[in-house]
Amino acid sequence: MAANVYMKSFSLGLPQWTKLSAVPLVVDATIIASSKNPNPINLRVVGGISTSWPPGATVWLPGVDLSRIEIIGSTGHAALVVGMSPRTRHRPVPQTFMFAEAEPGQGEIGGTEPGGGTG
Repeated sequence: MAANVYMKSFSLGLPQWTKLSAVPLVVDATIIASSKNPNPINLRVVGGISTSWPPGATVWLPGVDLSRIEIIGSTGHAALVVGMSPRTRHRPVPQTFMFAEAEPGQGEIGGTEPGGGTG
């Protein structure tokens, strides 16, 4: 079965939050804050508490609806979302999800996947 791939880069700087997808889109996604960002960006689940992401922060989210996640940052900041069709059913992102797994240099493309496998 072929996997559908989703890849989108974001150039930030708008005064409002930007959704990672304009329409409901459930994927296994990796979200990456550019390591070249001069300071943190912020992510949140629609209407929830925002979380500050330092430059280079990366997180893998299985079966997440990207239309529920929003991002904001200053001019010159960037982020990348890479995803594919989920391996499992959609798991709703709780309103209080804090993206606590985001750490600089962790889970980079080609690195170690959650659960001990390699990418």
